[in-house]
Amino acid sequence: MWFEKFHWFISSENLLVVSGRDAQQNELLVKRYFRKGDVYVHAELHGASSTIVKNPQPEQPVPPLTLQQAGAACVCRSRAWDSKIVTSAWWVHHHQVSKTAPTGEYLTTGSFMIRGKKNFLPPQPLVMGFGFLFKYVMRAIERATGKQFAREEQQEEGTGSSESGGEEAAEAEARAGAGAEDTAAPAGEGGAATSGGGGGDGDAGAAAASSKADGGEGDEEEEDDGPAADEGATEAEKAEIAALLAAENAEAPLADEDAARLSLLDSLTGVPRPEDLLLYAVPVCGPYSALMSYKYKVKVTPGTVKKGRAARQAMELLTRGPELPAREREVLRSVPEMEAINSLVGPLVKLAMPGLQKLKAEDKRSKKEKAKARVAAAGGGGGA
Repeated sequence: MWFEKFHWFISSENLLVVSGRDAQQNELLVKRYFRKGDVYVHAELHGASSTIVKNPQPEQPVPPLTLQQAGAACVCRSRAWDSKIVTSAWWVHHHQVSKTAPTGEYLTTGSFMIRGKKNFLPPQPLVMGFGFLFKYVMRAIERATGKQFAREEQQEEGTGSSESGGEEAAEAEARAGAGAEDTAAPAGEGGAATSGGGGGDGDAGAAAASSKADGGEGDEEEEDDGPAADEGATEAEKAEIAALLAAENAEAPLADEDAARLSLLDSLTGVPRPEDLLLYAVPVCGPYSALMSYKYKVKVTPGTVKKGRAARQAMELLTRGPELPAREREVLRSVPEMEAINSLVGPLVKLAMPGLQKLKAEDKRSKKEKAKARVAAAGGGGGA
């Protein structure tokens, strides 16, 4: 993922927020990845980096909560963290950022000229979070498409019996023409949403057929839902889906830009499910409000513990629970230690999480018991 070399996190509205680690990365970030519709966030503080919010829908404004979270991250990754100063960040639009300096002036690497009004954000507390996101085997894209088609099918079924009957007849004819095997399935049964990766109930209606044909291959959880489907979507099936969606005045599923966005963000989750196939885990450090829903997270505030020790302690605490699923424990422990350390904010931090003190006490007690056992063993060996 291109943004992993920067500081990054995903906001509560599922928007990507990226900031540079140094002046060279600030320059690279703005020149290569800053696009129309994105937002530039900065703060009048020493050490504050250029932060951009990637907006996948340029015609829509960036939500205020995402702007506040981006501003909080920008302030926390500056000298304000060491000084424990709560101050404000600001944001501007894409067209207000330029590398062209006025006559007689020179812009250093990582510096940019801001033209027009700066929109200041309310001050945010210096509270960050450290957690882990899990990478799917493209299950998230299948789940998103399944939900989209199931929602469209449910809306069409609720419009009226006559309209629904006409659509069912057209759908049956299209299936018969394409040689699909699911013509015997009742297309009129509605109410249950079928998700491509979630293993929902899902009667074998148009939603299930569309999600299976678009996904390429069915999930294990859906093997018993209606008649068997082909392993891969044929050209005839793809044409059938496009024709049905065109008849319903809907866009073709997953345009190129949407597919690219889904492949990057929607294939990451902070709350893995038992049926999900996990590739790996990535450490993330961002405003705590953006990480609230994560399964594995700790709160990070300015403190006195070096971030190297804090990162090791956080990884140990998050992976030692007895109820931890085996696969999740495996991918968490495979995270390189330096990746976790580099993602943390500030040189000195303080960790906080429910049960942290209890875990620290248990760890200290375990170390004392091991030390006593070693002393006793050494004494017994010397006496012999």
